[in-house]
Amino acid sequence: MNTFSGISLSLVGYGVSNRALASYFINNGVSFLVRTPERVDTPCGVVNVYGGDYLDSHEDIVFRSPALRPEKIKTEGIITTEIKYALSKAHGIKIGVTGSDGKTTVSTLISEILKNSGKETLLCGNIGIPLIDKIHFTSDKTHIVCELSSFQLLDHYPYLDTAVITNITENHLDWHLSFDEYIEAKLGIVKNASRIILDTDNEYLRRTISDISADKRLVCVSFDKPYAKKENSDCVYIENGYICYNEERLLSTERIRLSGSFNIKNYALAIAAAYPYAHKAGIERTADEFCGVKSRMELVCERNGVRFYDSSIDSTPSRTKSTLESFDKAKTALILGGYDKNLDYSLLSAAVDGMKCVVLCGENSPKIYDAVKSSKTKIFVEEIFDNAVKRAYSLCVSGDSVLLSPASASFDMFANYKERSNAFSRIVRKL
Repeated sequence: MNTFSGISLSLVGYGVSNRALASYFINNGVSFLVRTPERVDTPCGVVNVYGGDYLDSHEDIVFRSPALRPEKIKTEGIITTEIKYALSKAHGIKIGVTGSDGKTTVSTLISEILKNSGKETLLCGNIGIPLIDKIHFTSDKTHIVCELSSFQLLDHYPYLDTAVITNITENHLDWHLSFDEYIEAKLGIVKNASRIILDTDNEYLRRTISDISADKRLVCVSFDKPYAKKENSDCVYIENGYICYNEERLLSTERIRLSGSFNIKNYALAIAAAYPYAHKAGIERTADEFCGVKSRMELVCERNGVRFYDSSIDSTPSRTKSTLESFDKAKTALILGGYDKNLDYSLLSAAVDGMKCVVLCGENSPKIYDAVKSSKTKIFVEEIFDNAVKRAYSLCVSGDSVLLSPASASFDMFANYKERSNAFSRIVRKL
């Protein structure tokens, strides 16, 4: 059914979300045009306005690509996004997840726990599956788990049954005007949520507790039992080797197949979000079966006793620092570098200290080198990604590991972290 009769529409940018939106509009008889900096292939009958003035929109409603800041579009119309429209139209219980690190793993864990508890579940959003693509599958029984980025939340405060913020650290400072704006975008997820899950071990999230209104259910997640500072709040914490919800033991941490203490926190956050809709058996089954998301500490293969691990999804220094906690540094060659998001890499200096070696590759290599050069680790620089992988391998012996954990985005050499993962896998399999 066309609900846009008599209203002009444009899609500004033609990436994953707007392509999905285009298909949805075509299937529902909605007319629109596409605005892009360069010419793109559009469906038959869809006009493509491209070139230097593509941001000058005269349409009533403009759907921006998430990576395009709204103020760059010159229009008197309404600016919105695919995810904002899709969430408003979708049926079901809506769970939103954001955060600087861990949101993909936490979103996936929530979805798996719900599925293993017999719930109808849809995993979508920034994880790579536009909600608009699946909206026709939703019903009042659907549990929608939607990963949301700061780009999507900058001008959107979604109505959610449950909102999760995994943590906040520096990220995307090449896009956001300031760290304060980035924090504010992340916190936007809680504004219209009925139930809020926060990692209260994170200093930025602890500060927000007093700002959450009493009518919202707050769940504080911590390694230690959090002090309940508000009425209408719950606690999820780790005690004597168990993840507990208030006083109830729900999961032994020994059942978790993922390494790293940060993954115990990821499980705690996921359990906090899913438990009102799920059951203990579903949580335990997920822990027994779930081996992690692709490109997150993923074992690619072994060559001559050297193991190759892909953690291409690690696009921030804090994420790489957490990953290194799961490896024997003295036996690990680390590949760092990529596209610079204007982040502070100083915390990597201590994190890489004691590594077998560090191989830098990417446009931010000089910046990372300045940050880590004081560490007691051999540092090498390669301009070509293939050579960086080969260099790391050449410095290893049987029993060692090569780890791709770049602490950077991929856009200097690759379209996204998945393409970087595929390149890494291709190279190591040919060694």
